[in-house]
Amino acid sequence: DNAQGALHCEADNTQQGLSRNDSTYATGNAQGALHCEADNTPQGLSRNDSTYATDNAQKVSRNIDIIADEHEAQQLSRHPKIALISQTTQREEKLSRVAGILVGKCAELHVCNTICKATAERQEAVRELVRNNHVDGVILIGGKASANTGKLRDIITNEGVSVLWVEDDKELRENISWLEGKNTVGIAAGASTPEWLIVNITSIIAAAVEGVQI
Repeated sequence: DNAQGALHCEADNTQQGLSRNDSTYATGNAQGALHCEADNTPQGLSRNDSTYATDNAQKVSRNIDIIADEHEAQQLSRHPKIALISQTTQREEKLSRVAGILVGKCAELHVCNTICKATAERQEAVRELVRNNHVDGVILIGGKASANTGKLRDIITNEGVSVLWVEDDKELRENISWLEGKNTVGIAAGASTPEWLIVNITSIIAAAVEGVQI
């Protein structure tokens, strides 16, 4: 309604298969989100995760831009309408900042907020772990193909903390020398990591390093 543009949340467009309350929205449904926005005829489509595969995006006959951050959002051209879709593991703060930039580049901005609340909470817990607990390193448990676990790895390394990413207890045993010289070790795990594996990993760490704090 003003020069800065109107902001619409397309997550309420349930006819297109999107729901704001669906905290487990999967990346595999991103094609549906793309068609949701394309049906509303935006002239540009942006998404703040540069690792997203473009196969589905290329099926939409629109201008597609895949961006990683606010800096790349600043480089985008103006369009009458723009749709913004976020990958499920992104932070809501980044989505808000990117949306704030894009709203000045169009008359109408459509936002699909597909960020998983549980994922966001897990990321914040890991960020709290490495910032406030003075750990010497973090053992991260989860599948190497998991985008969720990959984001946790990025959070840890961005804080300057050493991380050992393992998929199982066997891999930890193969890299047990990583624990040398560490007095305090944090443990983080991806959403699908079973509790028994976390317990096993904890037991291995305690047995390998006398007096280590976990």
